[in-house]
Amino acid sequence: MDQEDRELLEEFKAEAEEHLGHVERFFVEIEEAAPQVRAALVADVFRALHSVKGTSGFFELTRIESLAHAMESVLAALRDGEAEFTPALSDLLLGSLDKLAQMIAALPELQELEVDAEIEALTNALSNAEAPAPSAPVAETGSSAPKRPAPRASETIRVPVRLLDQLVNLAGELVLSRNQLASHLSGAPRETQTMIQGLDLVTSELQNSIMNARMQPVDTVFQKFHRIVRDLARKLGRHVRLELVGTRVELDRSILELLADPLTHLVRNALDHGIEPPEERAAAGKPEEAVLRISACQRAGQVEIEIEDDGHGVDPERIRAAAVARGILEESAARRLSDREAIDLIFAPGFSTAEQVTDVSGRGVGMDVVQTNMSKLGGKIGVESDLGRGTRVRIRLPLTLAIVPALVVEVAGTRFTIPQTSVDELIQPAGRVQRVSGQEVLDVRGSFLPLVRLDALLGLAPACEATASEEGYVVVSRVGGQRFGLWVDEVIDSEEIVVKPRPHLLKHCAAYAGATLLGDGRVAMILDVGGVAGCAALAFQGLEARPQEAAPDAEGVVSEMVVFANAPDEQFAMALGDVLRFERVPVERIQRVGEREYLPYGDGSLELIRLEDRLAAQPAAPDVTEMFVLIPRHGDRAAGILASAILDTVQIDRLPEASPGDGEAVLGRMTIDDRVTRVLDAARLVPRATGGPA
Repeated sequence: MDQEDRELLEEFKAEAEEHLGHVERFFVEIEEAAPQVRAALVADVFRALHSVKGTSGFFELTRIESLAHAMESVLAALRDGEAEFTPALSDLLLGSLDKLAQMIAALPELQELEVDAEIEALTNALSNAEAPAPSAPVAETGSSAPKRPAPRASETIRVPVRLLDQLVNLAGELVLSRNQLASHLSGAPRETQTMIQGLDLVTSELQNSIMNARMQPVDTVFQKFHRIVRDLARKLGRHVRLELVGTRVELDRSILELLADPLTHLVRNALDHGIEPPEERAAAGKPEEAVLRISACQRAGQVEIEIEDDGHGVDPERIRAAAVARGILEESAARRLSDREAIDLIFAPGFSTAEQVTDVSGRGVGMDVVQTNMSKLGGKIGVESDLGRGTRVRIRLPLTLAIVPALVVEVAGTRFTIPQTSVDELIQPAGRVQRVSGQEVLDVRGSFLPLVRLDALLGLAPACEATASEEGYVVVSRVGGQRFGLWVDEVIDSEEIVVKPRPHLLKHCAAYAGATLLGDGRVAMILDVGGVAGCAALAFQGLEARPQEAAPDAEGVVSEMVVFANAPDEQFAMALGDVLRFERVPVERIQRVGEREYLPYGDGSLELIRLEDRLAAQPAAPDVTEMFVLIPRHGDRAAGILASAILDTVQIDRLPEASPGDGEAVLGRMTIDDRVTRVLDAARLVPRATGGPA
């Protein structure tokens, strides 16, 4: 028996023991109950035994199933008035219940107890309820004794969902109080700081434990696709084998509830648009039976779900033609799209490649709904396709929606938060803002990104005054496959926030996903980047190609770099596109295990890399109380690079000068802000900490 089957059997055992505990109590109540109450109690016992019988049959526990079935038959006769409940019949049922409890208590080890005598006595009782067979056990009294195995402390208990929700809310309030306390006592004496750090550690562990209580395996959603794939494949004339991988990966139940519809859309889309009929597959040299694979895994504090088929893939030319035919794009704009950008058009509202509307597809709402729901969940979705070989849809989701890491920004003196799952990168916009077709855009590495001035959009400043300034930062985010920028005045900090519902007065404002309370006591709205893009009515078409006069230099190098320090007198840089996000953490949260250091991160841990351990670099100052963790976008395992300070983000138009003595993890050296800076290669730096190449 493998580990997964053993876990399922343990769940059945806990549930069955709970049912049998109720049954024993009901039997005692039945003996003393008035006739008009007795029927209802018998029905309750019947339902409990029926549940035990049905699940034991699933696990092929034939003796448990047979005994439960025999007891069920007697109860059915009592329920239907075909037999009379007598003390002798009660003894027989209680004795059979003891044998049933004994077999279940032995699980997951199978105890081969004989049940023939009990089954025969129960069968005979259907014709003569007054006289149980002599071999049947009697009720436990005196020395004859809850013979039954000693009660064992259950490893699981059932808790109402409302109680879990209440605990999550209380944990959220505790996180808010911790943030406020840390903010107000930031300059307190060292002894007070030590107590705050202890409170921070306990609060984080308590928060994680409570959040784990709300977690459920994705299997609760995945299993329903067996029926959906079977029925839809038969309807469409496809031969499809469904493979489910990673079904034990867990997500917050609130996310799982909202995930079912988007996944159903994606599965139906794969069957209708991706997988070919058997005759087409045979003509293409493929097996007639297609494979649809749904998998889940946990990585870097997020859950990744993939829906992959081995169908004919997505044809970018067909996508362009359909977009033009449906009036989504003009033909000239469609021709300018790259293949990847063309594929992302499947998320556009009203888009469909179906030639006629059916009850399965053709209305152009399926993938649009998927993208909208992903935005609500704080997730991201992307499509990869190999024409003729298949399509993969990848979804990245946070583990929970209740408490999330967010970027705190300031706009016109008002603070807002942006979930970090919605942040691709941060850019200083000065000198790179242009206007194309009446729309402000930001020139980023050869492409134009539409810009949203949050102060003007949210009515915090006049539009003309807002557009005049080029100071501040641009938070680059994404809607479907399209990137755009949110212009903010300041980036304040990274902070764990507790998500509160959107206030009633703002329920129709799509730009907000909710509200939170910051560590300094201020209320801040949580921005919904998808809603912001919708409110701003951004136009993405025609912005993909950079004009000739703005082309890169002769070497073709245009890159955005994040500049950071470890020791005060050494400066490093890394391509901003290689950094998923960065977080500020107290040094007390860093834990050493053996020769390596880790940071508690979500349900797991983040392996940490100190530059002085990998390069000829100076360590951070010993009195540093906070560090920054730069989390690379790529890598086989979750890892982060430690830095004492994030200094700037800059644009460079040249390659670093090669410096062989620095090692393979250093691409070279260059001067940034009048300081010699080593440019690091994240792909070579990170795997070394996980056993990969240096």
